[in-house]
Amino acid sequence: MSGKTALVPLEKVWELRLAETAKSLEDNGFAATVHTDMAAAMDYFKNTLLPEVKPASVGVGGSETVRLSGFYEYINSRKDIVFNNPYAPGLTPEQGIAMRRQGLISDLFVTSTNALLRDGRLLNLDGFGNRVAAMCFGPSKVVIFAGRNKIVDDLDAGVAHIRGFAAPGNNIRLNKTNPCTKTGSCMDCKSSGRVCNYWVLTERCFPAKKIHVLLINEDHGY
Repeated sequence: MSGKTALVPLEKVWELRLAETAKSLEDNGFAATVHTDMAAAMDYFKNTLLPEVKPASVGVGGSETVRLSGFYEYINSRKDIVFNNPYAPGLTPEQGIAMRRQGLISDLFVTSTNALLRDGRLLNLDGFGNRVAAMCFGPSKVVIFAGRNKIVDDLDAGVAHIRGFAAPGNNIRLNKTNPCTKTGSCMDCKSSGRVCNYWVLTERCFPAKKIHVLLINEDHGY
């Protein structure tokens, strides 16, 4: 009983932090909404954002958060939308690259962010660069699913989060043999299979509200 009671103040802290971060994002030109859980975020995506954007084509950036959200299953069920999916089964490496290029000219691009600063900036470290490129230019609309665990205090904390959790986590997920899969932390390696190549700090969203961040009051991804 005492454990359950102790959670109540922490949940209030998360509510306050998510509201603060949403306000910071909006001050920086992003659109931002807060959702109680992933199911609520997906409902908002399907029933509000998609009808507003009316995309003929959708691209996607590599993200464990998005993979587990139900997004792939839903978009695959929409026969009226062309899904430029570089992770579709059976694609050759060359076809995967071509599909990533198509993603950059999609009407809508869906992904997550590696870190979300409380002052309303996005910090990402990418492999191919297509995910961060789409955030900067190309698709008319970008939707970012972000669990509360992505929120960090400042830029230094964002770099530490990515080097300490996101980078090794993604390398393990992708079955890479880079040093971080053995140490559990970024080694700033020179490996030929390195997937940490492009740092991008998104200070502001331009045009305004091109990027919509769905803040989720649950931990998702890493």
